[in-house]
Amino acid sequence: MDKKTMGTSGRPEGSGRLTEGFPVPRKFSPDDICSLRKRLGKRLGLARRLSQRDLADILGLKRRVVCAWELGTKHPSAASRRLMEILTIVPEVAPALIAREGAWRKLLERKARKRKVSK
Repeated sequence: MDKKTMGTSGRPEGSGRLTEGFPVPRKFSPDDICSLRKRLGKRLGLARRLSQRDLADILGLKRRVVCAWELGTKHPSAASRRLMEILTIVPEVAPALIAREGAWRKLLERKARKRKVSK
């Protein structure tokens, strides 16, 4: 192989990382995060928006981190932004992402079972 076809990492061009060509996760403003909690609650069939604690549980974070995002004092990491993008597109994955067992997870699982039975 000649030097023209080698990438900067010493590997042949085109044999880069799996994520090569993936777009960078979009930025989430404090308002975007508040509206995500509202939309997720609605799309998951809840009578209320998700609380900050609910979103934190889904993302595997502490509630105060989500609170800081909504106040604008901190910004979500790229990994958190990617998960929030996924939740925006496919909110049904939320129960699978919850880090610990709890009443909220059980509620979502019951709603999912009811939807399957009614179909």
